Amino acid sequence: MTTAPDIIVEHAPEFCNHCGDDLSNQPATFIQRRQVVDIPAITPEFTEHRIFQKTCSCGHHLKAVFPSGVKTSISYGSNIQATIAYMHTRQYLPFERMSEFFSYVCNLIIAQSTLCSLLDGFAKKAQPAYELIAQKVENGKVIGGDETGAKVNGKKGWFWTFQGQAATYITY
Repeated sequence: MTTAPDIIVEHAPEFCNHCGDDLSNQPATFIQRRQVVDIPAITPEFTEHRIFQKTCSCGHHLKAVFPSGVKTSISYGSNIQATIAYMHTRQYLPFERMSEFFSYVCNLIIAQSTLCSLLDGFAKKAQPAYELIAQKVENGKVIGGDETGAKVNGKKGWFWTFQGQAATYITY
């Protein structure tokens, strides 16, 4: 239970269930509390960015530019992107189930191809860090290693893990 609930609903008897007298003007004494915790309904929040053009008194036309993260007619914000990365990387959800989650739980349709595209972008952003980890493990003392078979696109594939004192490198 929390000491600072978001909503408090007070319940006091309004009439006597024995004789029927009105109790609305009688003082009430607090005797007990219970809490219900819930997650609010998830509804997508759309932010529309609009750019305008102005003309200077010298006759030059100036056009505003979109912010750096707004590159297409529809973009996905950082919370959606983080959720996709988490579901894929930590929860190992297939694209179909991620798409279903966004549709049924978040009331937002995201195509599987879009999920794939966003994840490809994450992989490209992470590549320098991945290469640094590989370099640290390669240049340091390897403490342990492992080879594990797994299906990759329906075919048997192999994952190799190399662990050093400062980092763990996983490759396939």
